[in-house]
Amino acid sequence: MLVPLYLKAKETNENGIISDNKSVDIINEIDYDFSRLEKDWITQISVAIRTYLFDQILTSQTAKFNQFAVVNLGAGLDTRQERFPDLKWYQLDLPESIAIRKHFFNAQSRLIAKSILDFSWISEIEERENVLFIAEGLFMYFSETEVRSIFTQISRHFKHSFIAFNTINKYLVKKKHPSIDPDKAPFKWGIRSIGEIEDWDLGWKEFQTFYPLDYYKSRWKWVRWTKFIPSFKKGITIALMQTTL
Repeated sequence: MLVPLYLKAKETNENGIISDNKSVDIINEIDYDFSRLEKDWITQISVAIRTYLFDQILTSQTAKFNQFAVVNLGAGLDTRQERFPDLKWYQLDLPESIAIRKHFFNAQSRLIAKSILDFSWISEIEERENVLFIAEGLFMYFSETEVRSIFTQISRHFKHSFIAFNTINKYLVKKKHPSIDPDKAPFKWGIRSIGEIEDWDLGWKEFQTFYPLDYYKSRWKWVRWTKFIPSFKKGITIALMQTTL
C-alpha cells in the first residue's frame, strides 16, 4: 500500500510525470521510514507511468460515456478519485485497508471492506452495465486461477463493461523486487502477451493496450533497451479489456 503512495508523492515533489498532491498530503501525515525507496528509480518510473496511463484511460472513457461507475479493486490508498471527483466510485479492499483509507479520505465514494475473492461484493455494486473496473498494481499478487475467477465473475455479472489493469512479464514473477518483500507479497502471475487472457475465453476482448516502455524513454535509462525484446515488452502492459458476453 505504501510503496506506490510514496513513489507517487516523490514523483510529484520532483515535478515529474504526474501531479498527485493528495499522495503528498498523506505521506506527510505518516510516520514511517521510506529511505529504502529513495533509490528505487525503476519502481518509481513504473508507478509514475502506470498512474499516468490509468488516468488517460479514465479520461478517454469519460469522454465516450455520459455516465458510468468505477470500481477500484484493491483500492488501498489510491488517490484517483481526487482527480476524477465527478464519477461514482466504489472502493474495494480488505477490511484493514478500508479502515486506514477512512482516515485519509472523506465519504465521497462507497467503501466495500471485503476481499476481491469474496464475490459477495458484487451484490453491493448497484450498476450492472457501463462499469469500469480498475485493478492497478494488483493482479501480479494473485495466482492465475484467482485472476481467472475475477475475470469470470465480472463478465458474468456486468454487461457492456471494462476492466483496466496492468501486467508483468512471466520472466519477472520469481525475480527479487527492490522494494517489496517477496516473503510477504510475492509476485505470482505474469503473461507473455494480453492475448493469453483472450484465450481464456471468459467473455473478454482486448480494447486498448499500452506498453509502458514506450513512454518517457529517457527515464527508463538502460531498461528502455528491453523494449526491443518483443517477448519481454508484450508482457508488461497497461490493458483495457471489454466484456463480450
